[in-house]
Amino acid sequence: MFLGPILDDRPFLFVFSLELRKIMLKNILFAILLSLPVISHGQEVRGSFECSKARIAQFKDLGSPNARIAFPGDPNINVNYYGLDLEIVTNPKMLMGAATIKFQTLTANSASFQLDLHSNFLIDSLTLNGTKVSFTHQNNRITVPFSIATVALQSQEAIVYYRGVPPTGVIEEGIFFENEPNSNNPVVYTLSEPYGAISWFPCNDNPEDKADSCDVNITMNNYFIPVSNGKFLGASDVGNNKKRHKWSHKYPIAHYLISIAAANYDFKQTTWSYGDSIKMDVVDYLYQRSATNPAVLQEIQRTIQMLDIFSDHFGVYPFYKEKYGHAMFNFGGGMEHQTISSMGGFNETLIAHELAHQWYGDKVTCKTWQDIWVNEGFATYLEAIYLEDTYGRSTYDSDIDQNMTLAKDARGSIFVQNTNSINEIFNFQRTYAKGAVVLHMLRGVMGDEVFFKFMKEYANGEFAFGAASIEDVRKVAEQVSGLVLVDFFDQWLYKDGYPSYSINYSVSGKNAAIAISQSTLGGSTALFKMPMQIQVFFEDGSNEIQTILVDQKESQINLENLEKNIKEINFDPFNYILKNITVKATKTGVLATENGKNSKLVLYPNPSQDFIGVENYDLTNAYISNAVGQRLSVPIFSNKLDISKLPSAKYFLHLSDGDHSLVQSFIKL
Repeated sequence: MFLGPILDDRPFLFVFSLELRKIMLKNILFAILLSLPVISHGQEVRGSFECSKARIAQFKDLGSPNARIAFPGDPNINVNYYGLDLEIVTNPKMLMGAATIKFQTLTANSASFQLDLHSNFLIDSLTLNGTKVSFTHQNNRITVPFSIATVALQSQEAIVYYRGVPPTGVIEEGIFFENEPNSNNPVVYTLSEPYGAISWFPCNDNPEDKADSCDVNITMNNYFIPVSNGKFLGASDVGNNKKRHKWSHKYPIAHYLISIAAANYDFKQTTWSYGDSIKMDVVDYLYQRSATNPAVLQEIQRTIQMLDIFSDHFGVYPFYKEKYGHAMFNFGGGMEHQTISSMGGFNETLIAHELAHQWYGDKVTCKTWQDIWVNEGFATYLEAIYLEDTYGRSTYDSDIDQNMTLAKDARGSIFVQNTNSINEIFNFQRTYAKGAVVLHMLRGVMGDEVFFKFMKEYANGEFAFGAASIEDVRKVAEQVSGLVLVDFFDQWLYKDGYPSYSINYSVSGKNAAIAISQSTLGGSTALFKMPMQIQVFFEDGSNEIQTILVDQKESQINLENLEKNIKEINFDPFNYILKNITVKATKTGVLATENGKNSKLVLYPNPSQDFIGVENYDLTNAYISNAVGQRLSVPIFSNKLDISKLPSAKYFLHLSDGDHSLVQSFIKL
């Protein structure tokens, strides 16, 4: 989600920069519309409630029991190339295409292969390796038998000739015939994530199976300027007031990131320079009214700075040999189509989010829709990185705080359990907000230097231009950091909820005793094991950061013999843990002995089975507590305590004179 207003053609209208269909989540809209503060540097979100309702209504059927079971694609083929030669007519609506799919069979002796194409389309013919073949087309799947035995890694080429009216109002809807906002100017655009690609071209409907390249040729009325991935190779007249526009993309690409956007665009172009040798076109295809809107133009100019920031942190922009840019469409958000993000409007966090996807989502793509965190959690977190680099750490912290507020409303695991539900995949509190917070917490665990090294390695190492799962991310994080992160990923990505800490601590001189009790909110995770930074403030005004491990329901931590007298302690000072926390501190100071002099509290014998002796201190107000802070009653004599009836465990003796307190641990054998 994007928490600033989106600038678009609609006068006095601000729409949420929720991405794609993800804007449709009722629970998100309710939370945002009613209560949430907004980052955007003093601005407030004034989201149009009517706009939100319209989007909810538009996709009201997506969560219905009749929604299709998500196809995993054909696991026995590996697509190498998509070549789409399309003619699109807007009145009446019609799409005619010839799709060339080059692929390899991954197993020997395959009886058939399958492609996914919505059953609304009529397939006129299909050729395999130049020969016309028989096929079936049922339930949105094309099945083509092999006439001869296949061998593993054998290259194949299928061409599908098809035509029809694309489907609407279904979970597979992916191409839209509309008008510009508040206008009769026609627009056509695609939005294929997650299951919409099959509504406009035959494909292997599996995000892990990336083609090595694609070509998209679009024939339309001369009114339109069609835009797609990669480099523009030119346009040619084909008669009947139509032109054929050719686009070519030479990088690996997931099927759902192939796109078309067509309107009577105004075209703008600038150049991004990076280092000594990289120069790349940055292009914008804008609706005519947006092209003369100074606020829009000011926002899109930020793209150059963002390219610098993300390239510095995560490696050079992945597709610099071709382009990056924006093409406007009608959704109130954006979609990270490779090299050309589709944009419903413009604000800096939306622009940053879609650009961030070019690294995390496009260059490295989620292996399955269950792993959508590797797309959306990362891109949402990079919004905060952009804000930090541009405006400073306080703005980063504000953005993270808002995501934490939303994340506390998340229910269920970030790892998606039900990929048949659009709302489950793109649940904002869980996939986006909590997803970003998980990376913020990982930064806290690793430290800045190692964290950014991990982020760069993940984007540029083994999984570059491929697909990755949550488990793959964990393995890279462990390799780079040297940490064991199984518990971290298990509790934050595969389980739900967040910890609530109740902390009691007391200080005396250079020592402190800390008791932490942990419970779970918003989920059923039994225990969160997290390192927690503490900031120890000293009486001379200085402070230091230490790290403690909170890995039990009840934890007792002692700080002993620090270099200076302790004044107070701040827990998780940089807010690196998603949590609720309450802290109670016992008044600090030095407890005097009976003769008015200070001395170290010595308990003897320690450990002990029956009695604990105390020298020089008055035991009138003394008491014993266990590890969870419960007071225990034991007989107290003039200078000793009877502990014979206590179970074997670690305990704490508390002394107080009304102004100051002292705590010392002992062991009952």
